[in-house]
Amino acid sequence: MDRRHFLTNGIATGLATPVVLGPTSALAVIKEDEDSDEDAFKRVSLLLTPRNRVVLLTQLLIYANGLLLFYDLQRMWNYYPASRASLGGVPLLGALQHQPVEKRVNAMELVGTVFLVSTTLIMMASRMPRRKPKRVTVFNGGNEFTTTSRAKTVKQEQFDRILKPAKEIRGSGMFYDQDTGELLAKIPPEFIQR
Repeated sequence: MDRRHFLTNGIATGLATPVVLGPTSALAVIKEDEDSDEDAFKRVSLLLTPRNRVVLLTQLLIYANGLLLFYDLQRMWNYYPASRASLGGVPLLGALQHQPVEKRVNAMELVGTVFLVSTTLIMMASRMPRRKPKRVTVFNGGNEFTTTSRAKTVKQEQFDRILKPAKEIRGSGMFYDQDTGELLAKIPPEFIQR
């Protein structure tokens, strides 16, 4: 092969490569990343199936052994839809992926009940260690909202004022995992307030 033939083939290959890859495939990858970021964080909401309504929650109050905690639900929380494919059975990859709520709740202990007042969610523990949870999760209608942010402490007077009109959500539960420190509120979409 002579030098001219080699050089011509090299230039032809170099010119043809950008056409094969093209700028559109790079833009598609960027757009896919943007879409996945939008779905990764959302405001906490409850799906109510009897009327097909969605209620955006504004605050979460947790009462556990005299400890009163406040979370601002107007901020974005990590969002995991239950419709995602699970790689839990795949070796190596399964351990890295976020585990679904159904799998995690089996290892948890039922420690309390969940109440709702307008747009405030209240979790009241009957038995739980007196320490702040490392992670808080709200699960409703196949949607999981999670945060690892720190809670603010609330005074008893503020809590009593909010708790008076509170109604218990039938079929819900407050679960706690001693090993991971996760506190989870599991709320069915067809819930009824007592």
